[in-house]
Amino acid sequence: MKFIQKTLVAPLFILICMVGVLNAQPRFSGTLRSLQNGKSSFDSVVISFFRPNCPEGVVGQAIRLRTDKDGNFSFQLPKYEGISRMVFWTRYKQKTVNGTGFLHYMVEPEDQIKIDIIRNDSTQHAELAFSGYGAEKYNIAYQLEKIAPSRGPFGTYRKTINKDIVLDKPENFAHKLLQLEKLTIETAQAKTDLIQQSGLSKKIKKMLTYNYGAIYHEWTWRMNDYRAKYSKQNPEVSELIKASFLKNKQRFSYPFDPLMANCPNYLATVAVDEARNLYLTNGKVDLPALYKVFESKYSGLTRELLIANMALKKIGFVREMAIDNHVIDSLLVAYEKYITKPFIKEAYTTKVRLLAGTPIFNGVFKDISGSEVAMASLKGKVLFIDMWFTGCGACMEFHKIFHKQVYPVFKENKDFLCISLCIDKNNSQWLNSVKSGKYTSQEYLNLNSTLGVDHPFFKHYGISGFPFLILLDKNGKIYASNINPKPDAIITLINKALML
Repeated sequence: MKFIQKTLVAPLFILICMVGVLNAQPRFSGTLRSLQNGKSSFDSVVISFFRPNCPEGVVGQAIRLRTDKDGNFSFQLPKYEGISRMVFWTRYKQKTVNGTGFLHYMVEPEDQIKIDIIRNDSTQHAELAFSGYGAEKYNIAYQLEKIAPSRGPFGTYRKTINKDIVLDKPENFAHKLLQLEKLTIETAQAKTDLIQQSGLSKKIKKMLTYNYGAIYHEWTWRMNDYRAKYSKQNPEVSELIKASFLKNKQRFSYPFDPLMANCPNYLATVAVDEARNLYLTNGKVDLPALYKVFESKYSGLTRELLIANMALKKIGFVREMAIDNHVIDSLLVAYEKYITKPFIKEAYTTKVRLLAGTPIFNGVFKDISGSEVAMASLKGKVLFIDMWFTGCGACMEFHKIFHKQVYPVFKENKDFLCISLCIDKNNSQWLNSVKSGKYTSQEYLNLNSTLGVDHPFFKHYGISGFPFLILLDKNGKIYASNINPKPDAIITLINKALML
């Protein structure tokens, strides 16, 4: 009897622990240490997390925290039904530590993870190691992204190509393409071996395969770049590249699987890969053809997310694709029927509010003198609206180019007005930025929301990324919002609006 009691104690203890894990929220703790001395100081840790099946362009939630004096930190995430997504990065002496913020991790509800971060102070780079319940998939994802990252810095696959397989002389292309094929096969096999040797479930192994180590994405990028370079100057080489692509694309790509809907990294890369596939196969690519691929090749939630990603974040646009705002808007309307998940539909509907011909939301803002200015009061002119915030490097760069190359073309036109719309909550900070000339010019109509992105105008359109550009016609209706930021494209667009 005593023997029976002892044998039952261990299974019962394990069962109690498992119930505790299954009922817990995902929990994370970690330690940041210096490689040089093993010590740590106060560092910052930022965590962004997203609910399951969250499309690109939808802002997640964020946690910001400081480590204690020993470099320790901890946090927990909401318990979602299904696999969510998390990205975190650390900062040391006000600088982001390289190697911590390039990977979007898959988070299961029961994960209990310990993160060890070793920072090299001389290179400002860090290495990560994961332990605890559910840690194996984190470690494998981390290793796979070093091969061919879906997001972030170059991996070993690309570095090897750049070093050993340089396609520079057309007469060597046939041999070099065979070398590239061999390297890709070997790299893909190494990826497969790493995943299959793990003790993870069949489902998680598949998702790791799709979501990390984007070898096919790297390969299509390389092939696309080669063909674009030689398509006109050497048609024979262009056909050679096409033949190599057609020979290998089935080998290196993955057939559709519903699990792909749970793999945001993959959905972001495969949209671009499908566009490249069209270009490599046909010598051209356009947006309607890409939407047709999404419609015919994919189904269910995967198709819904591909279409949502395209609408919300332009995931799938490639440089060989012509951008026509009216075509984009018509496709948004035509493919809205595939958007069914409520929170995705909400984000998609917000995007539809920016369609050409839609009256602009009558937001009210403050000018430099403190007076209120309503959008509705500015009818009668073509309005170019540039939205920005203090500290935005991309905003500074856009203003520099716009003010030098675009604004001089229209500054004397009485039917044109440039509106510089800032989201700074600190009014003094905004006024100082206006005076600095880094983000705007005092020649424009400078307005401030004073409420940041919480202003009704930004909430109405779901605007969270900057700079954000909108062009209005003389009737106060949106003429374009998917604006190509190149000066020539903007000049052409404004001229068309002025001719109406």
